[in-house]
Amino acid sequence: MHFQLKRILEKNSFYVFIASRRNLLLASLILRPKDIFLIGQLDIAQIISKHIKTNIYLALSECWVSNKYGNLFFPLDDKYYRDFKYIFLWGHDSLDWLTKFRPKETSSIKLVVSGFPKSKSLRDIRVSNKENSSKLNIGLVGRFSLLNDQFLRSPAQALLETGSDYDHCFPRALAEAKLLNLYMQIKKNNKFSQYTFSFRPHPTEKVDTYTNYFDKVSFKEDICEWLRSLDCVIGPASSVIYECNAAGIPYFCTDTITDCKDDTVKAEPILDRFYKIANNPETIDDLLDQLSNLNNLTRPKNKMENSYSLGSLIEYNENSINEIADCCLNDFSREKDYFFPLKSTFLKMIDTLYIIYHHLFRPHRLWLDFSFLHHSKYIK
Repeated sequence: MHFQLKRILEKNSFYVFIASRRNLLLASLILRPKDIFLIGQLDIAQIISKHIKTNIYLALSECWVSNKYGNLFFPLDDKYYRDFKYIFLWGHDSLDWLTKFRPKETSSIKLVVSGFPKSKSLRDIRVSNKENSSKLNIGLVGRFSLLNDQFLRSPAQALLETGSDYDHCFPRALAEAKLLNLYMQIKKNNKFSQYTFSFRPHPTEKVDTYTNYFDKVSFKEDICEWLRSLDCVIGPASSVIYECNAAGIPYFCTDTITDCKDDTVKAEPILDRFYKIANNPETIDDLLDQLSNLNNLTRPKNKMENSYSLGSLIEYNENSINEIADCCLNDFSREKDYFFPLKSTFLKMIDTLYIIYHHLFRPHRLWLDFSFLHHSKYIK
């Protein structure tokens, strides 16, 4: 999304620098932008607003605005809403929650339901002609944030630190162990020998844990690029189910096989809606039978109904990024900073040093953290 928005803004004569969490504050202090467009959550914006005066445009990276997650993502503290001009939402469920529970905090902010930003990219996958392969390529979704923490926190430490949230954390750890065991059963099963496996870790996982166990570990490319190469996806309940559905790729949810569906719904009630648009095999043999019938499960290329149970949670909109760009173009300051190219070059030099250090000593910290060198293959 950020690369697409960057192209639109540059075509309209704006200077644009893409920063990551790693260099966002430094970039903001040096560039002193009149406007900042953020993808993420309110906590990122709060980091910036403490140090510089700017207009903030936030595109949420989650759809989980609800009674369970609302207080986490939208705290009752005015400091989190300072300097906001726009918040772009995935669906009307989020809008309804904010107008009901945060009317004062968001009264001066324009709340826009722009829909799911990846809608057009997923539609392009759906209508494309995939090359035939002698082997089916299966994607496996990682969700092992407790067992394989990116910052090397042990599962024991995670459980000890959860405190009052232990009832949520312990079933999660058990579900992760069951899912990892299922993946290894699938890999070792001779009936799956005609498949290749591409593993997609969660952003909070340590990537190099998996390199010796799967045919491919996807950690640099955008999820749409990953889905483009797949025939189907296997994994737990998550928002990837919606992305697969929109891309016309069958998703086989493992929660029934691993017997964790009830605990999942109890911990994250909103995920119950995702089961309705997934395939839910009950056993490994059932999964294998469904895999042999993939052609009947793939969505029609020329059809995209918006009648899912997710309709107001995640809204399909192929024009989402253009609508966001229009809001930015109308309101962004057009005051030129003629030192921007020099400042940008300096920041890239600093970022290069960060990247070299991380490649040598902490490569897992580059996972899904933008850098112009590390992700150059995917910057188009």
